[in-house]
Amino acid sequence: IDLPFVGNDSGSNAFTIGETQGQAFARYQIKDHLSVTAGQFDSPYGYEANDSKDRFFANTGLNFDVTPTTHAGVFLHYNQEKWGAKLMALNPKDRGALGSDSNTGEDSYEYGLVLNYDDSNYRGLLGYLTRRRNDPSGDSADWALIDVLLGASCGPVDLDLEYNWLDNPGKDIDGDLKSDDAGWSWMAHLVYNFMEDYALGLRYENTDEYVLYDQASSTGSLKESSWSVGFHHIVSEDFKLRTEYIATETTASDGASSTDKETFAVGGVFQF
Repeated sequence: IDLPFVGNDSGSNAFTIGETQGQAFARYQIKDHLSVTAGQFDSPYGYEANDSKDRFFANTGLNFDVTPTTHAGVFLHYNQEKWGAKLMALNPKDRGALGSDSNTGEDSYEYGLVLNYDDSNYRGLLGYLTRRRNDPSGDSADWALIDVLLGASCGPVDLDLEYNWLDNPGKDIDGDLKSDDAGWSWMAHLVYNFMEDYALGLRYENTDEYVLYDQASSTGSLKESSWSVGFHHIVSEDFKLRTEYIATETTASDGASSTDKETFAVGGVFQF
């Protein structure tokens, strides 16, 4: 069981426990390399983890909103040393059987497959996720996500790349419902660990026909790009200091002027 303890961002100054991205699941080991998991669990899709302590940047990037965060369902996991595979049947977050909008077809299950590889120097993931939903004309269509991750580590440098392709038949971009268009996004994430207790991170992201994962229709912007710079200092075994700067440029629709947004944050991670 994992129930996140977070501050409410609605301006109420309230704290919540387990309101978002919570986990509660059980796992059964069938054989040495084969297990089954049932319940609600973190999604295997996407590079950046749900918990800020498990990722370099405290503020998630553009790609984080394209991929799911948690699933409720069951998956079969096969793991053989450096290789692994997951086969999943899911109630998606606020969609599928968890949703109530049968008019859009959002009452079906999601099915997914994830293949991954990981050793001390190289890592990769190929994921596919799909469900049925209605397109703008009311016909049944395939919603689909393809997620590709590639990474390598060489001495103090870690480089990771992510590419997402998302086809949402009910999306609304530039004021028009489109049934045959797909959005994509990609990210480059570089971390340089210099000295023993310091690290510098760079993140660049770019999107086209940007669509959020868990929205059914009007969901994103036409184009978006973002630069992020972060700095870590391990003060002690129990405390890590973080700073980051993020600059984002957004174009909402064809012919519209772009808008810029800048964010600077300072934070810390305590472990106890």
